[in-house]
Amino acid sequence: YVIVEGSIDLSVGGIVAQLENTSVVEVRSLANITGQSEVGGLFATSLVSNIARSYSTGTLTATSTGDQTIGGLAGYAADTTFTDSYSTANIIAPTVIGTSYYVAMGGLIGYLDSGNSITNSYFAGTLTGANATYKGGFYGDKYSSEPTVLNSFFDKEVSGVTNAGGSLGTSYGKTTNELKNLLTYNTSPVNWDIVRDPSLSNVYPQLRWVTNGLGEGTSVWVIGKVPVNYSVSGGTTNYGTGFTL
Repeated sequence: YVIVEGSIDLSVGGIVAQLENTSVVEVRSLANITGQSEVGGLFATSLVSNIARSYSTGTLTATSTGDQTIGGLAGYAADTTFTDSYSTANIIAPTVIGTSYYVAMGGLIGYLDSGNSITNSYFAGTLTGANATYKGGFYGDKYSSEPTVLNSFFDKEVSGVTNAGGSLGTSYGKTTNELKNLLTYNTSPVNWDIVRDPSLSNVYPQLRWVTNGLGEGTSVWVIGKVPVNYSVSGGTTNYGTGFTL
């Protein structure tokens, strides 16, 4: 796997600027990235590729007054599958946008062309930019068709948005407590490859390959403690006090 840490001033991708006709597994970027055009937590542009078990953190900042696409995993994507991946990046749009330009910012992808899919993935970072033309929990704007989305979510409390992007609507948005609870990921029809680990506190799902101190296991994801007496009844989520395994 690949790890990127630190600040990248000239590059607009945490790993590389453009990914094309490639499959990548288990890469992560912890970089703070500032870019002028397409900015992605992992890749500025992803074309005809597969991204799996990967994630980004850090702060992604767009500074241009021209067209800008910025996303937690990719700034622009076409014919790309995103599987078992996430971003907790803080995504920041420019405060001043040229009158003839726009900014598309998304939790996972800034701008989508056709043929993309998002599976078993999530966004739990922030989207900051009151002047951004388009923004959403999964993506900012698209050329034509919506992505295929399966069992994926975004934190509607932390992100500051309620819409996943375009016409996807609000059903993919979850509260912070819901996203930190195992039941969100293993209650039918959702079926992530995820288990609870007693060494973890109340956290968002973590990828096993990058999480230290875990016991034996082969699941893709691990998650920690949950609130006592957590239950879902008639569409209403109820939380007790304290935490339990």
